[in-house]
Amino acid sequence: MKMKKILFSFFLYLSSIALFAQNYPQIWEARGIGGGGAWFGVSINPQNDNEFCLGTDMTGLYRTDNFGLSYEMVHFEEVRANPLSVVQYTNDPLVRYILSSDPVNGGHFPKKSIDGGITWSTITDPTGDNSAYHLLANPYNTNELIITDYWNLYFSNDGGSTFSLKYTTNSTESAGAGIHVGGAFWDNNNNIYIATTFGIITSTNGGTTFSLSAPTGFGAGEVLLSFAAAKEGTETKFWCVTASAGDIYAGVVPYDFSNQVSKIYTKKSNQSNWTLKNTGVQSADMLYFIRCAVNDTSIAYVGGGNSNPIVLKTSNGGNSWSHIFLSANNQNIATGYCGQNGDFAWGWAELVLTMDVAPNNANKIVIADYGFVHTSTNGGITWQQAYNDAADQNAVGSITPKGSDYHSIGLENTSSWQIFWIDSLNTWTCYSDIRGIRSNDGAYSHNFNYTGQPYNSSYRVVKNIANNTLYLATSSVHDLYESTRLGSALDATANTGEVLYSSNNGATWQTLHNFSDIVAWVATNPNNSNQLYASVVNSVNGNGGVWVSNNINLGASSTWSKLPNPPNTQGRPFNIIVLNDDKVLVSYSARRNPDFTSSSGIFLYDPVSNTWQDKSTSVMRYWTRDVVIDPFDTLQNTWYACVYKSWGTTSGPGGLFKTTDRGTTWTEIGAFEYVGSASINPNNSNQMYVCTETEGLWFSENINDTNPTFTQTNYPFHHPQRVFFNPYKETEVWVTNFGNGLRVGNIDCIAPEPAISGNSSVCANQFYTYQVAAVSGATYNWTVSGGTIQSGQGTNTIEVLWNNGAVGTVQIQQNNP
Repeated sequence: MKMKKILFSFFLYLSSIALFAQNYPQIWEARGIGGGGAWFGVSINPQNDNEFCLGTDMTGLYRTDNFGLSYEMVHFEEVRANPLSVVQYTNDPLVRYILSSDPVNGGHFPKKSIDGGITWSTITDPTGDNSAYHLLANPYNTNELIITDYWNLYFSNDGGSTFSLKYTTNSTESAGAGIHVGGAFWDNNNNIYIATTFGIITSTNGGTTFSLSAPTGFGAGEVLLSFAAAKEGTETKFWCVTASAGDIYAGVVPYDFSNQVSKIYTKKSNQSNWTLKNTGVQSADMLYFIRCAVNDTSIAYVGGGNSNPIVLKTSNGGNSWSHIFLSANNQNIATGYCGQNGDFAWGWAELVLTMDVAPNNANKIVIADYGFVHTSTNGGITWQQAYNDAADQNAVGSITPKGSDYHSIGLENTSSWQIFWIDSLNTWTCYSDIRGIRSNDGAYSHNFNYTGQPYNSSYRVVKNIANNTLYLATSSVHDLYESTRLGSALDATANTGEVLYSSNNGATWQTLHNFSDIVAWVATNPNNSNQLYASVVNSVNGNGGVWVSNNINLGASSTWSKLPNPPNTQGRPFNIIVLNDDKVLVSYSARRNPDFTSSSGIFLYDPVSNTWQDKSTSVMRYWTRDVVIDPFDTLQNTWYACVYKSWGTTSGPGGLFKTTDRGTTWTEIGAFEYVGSASINPNNSNQMYVCTETEGLWFSENINDTNPTFTQTNYPFHHPQRVFFNPYKETEVWVTNFGNGLRVGNIDCIAPEPAISGNSSVCANQFYTYQVAAVSGATYNWTVSGGTIQSGQGTNTIEVLWNNGAVGTVQIQQNNP
């Protein structure tokens, strides 16, 4: 044994340098419950198999270099991921490639990083119009890569500066399905194999020329879906999974098809025919991915679904397969909140949507599904969840408990709408898909420890201070008033929703009123504790509009009546604010049929006359989002209207608009295309945060000027939803996101520089992650002054909770075998 003591050389996930206090937070910590959404494109770095990246359906690209113990998200201006985005590594650890989404024009285009994935730059797009479907890079050469569009294959040998067209398919050859790439293999000997549905496109001269070898040996109607290969000595072995030909086309992803074949085949590179290798595959197994290490021809894995996610393994070259992801009773899985009998059962995860095996280590595997990530370091003997803090996970083979607390490790892919402080410790956060989460420790950890909220989404929660009761707007429909939720589906008879109430901090919810339609918002009256308003969504059945109850003190026996409809609206109410004079300010959002209808805007209701005033400008007619009251205007005459840009024949601009006379006149103060919300700092009347759909989070510190200026913050996600301020910690700024869960920043918060004295101030109850390079077999002993190690002692990564105002030092003793 040799021992060395290191005066800490650190890497900080949240920031690569120590940052000084700014007017807005410089560090935005993920603080949701972890996981969620659909995960795609996982890829393990062959140069460092502790590093992998994976993308989402919500544009986030996440990276870990401790095999899923914690993650950082690549800034959205560098990469916007999609289901086809797969990081392609090369033999240079700093050089890698990916397909990124274009938020303006749509489609996908190639990007390159030369600094290990921190920053990315656009390279030549050989398709000319963002129509790339696959990007493949040579893991042994930084300059060679392949891009395919629907019909064509392009090759570059100069790092993406130029491309040459090398292969074109046609409707006859590909049956009109274009080039679906099931995988590729570069054998470091000038041989390149690109597996497609209609055969393997091969180059034996380093990409100078390519030719097609049509597959033989498959059953009738079968085509190649997924492909992997390995080489030992002079033997190259191919693996593949087949699917029904009618299901597969260029750009297909697992949730797009229903595979009725699920057969596994193998062959050697010098053989013509594929051989069926299906022993051990069950009839109900739906297989999609096949993966292997590139240096092992005996071991391979397949992933898919059979009501739950499944993984099968062979250790004998495919002669037999066995299930190794044993979800029944969590037999070999250390779970997070998803597991048998857990807050979410395995059926929620459903099937493997992405999978990878370490290229040079057949024992390391990553899978991800409709919400969760799991890893194995021992060839699938055991698995660990990789979306919650490792300290929170449940033991292998144990039933997953309900209602436990979980901490985020940076992997967040669910839409949240609001965080609400019930008191200094208890919070409720409204979410789509996962219903909502509670916290009992000031939102450091979260749980599903509640009953009575069965609906897919909760959108808004308020508190009646008089009786200490919470009221919650719920719905069976997620992602309300986003671009995919504007049409007739919002009027479906199957839609349901209720106003729920809780008298015990959200632990138990009960029905206050069942509207049998989407409930988008609730609002209390500051002058009448028995009054509650609700936004109900439907354009066709007469229910859509603003409803009011004047006797919510009766609970489930409360009675409700619908207000008359504002002029020019069509059942799409959104925000409700009851003003101090009892008038009701409401935003109506968008409706498409199929174009945007002129039915959106800002409206003011007078309960005395039972009439509405239309306070909208023409710009607000198509897709208004939030309406915001200036909390410093005691007369409540100053409002802000947040507007999205519409499109089609009824297109209109978006922007941020201000009125100081209750909507008689409006002035545009922010020329943004898509403004979802705006929030004024309740502790500083000059500061405003603006949430946009595609341009991230913006900040102004002169909002009361005639022409305020806005600065784009360093916020990492492109679509923040709303900003909230912790009423018990005035320096905390919280952000909900459409597809990135919940984040928090602190305007006084900087990361301490370990082992450096000075006047660095840090924030109490803020977590920071530090890491040294991992050495196989090594153990690590960390010593921290000025803070407490929360997790990771003994490993190469620790999480530290710093004392307020600490000047921290970190030392590490690394014991090498």
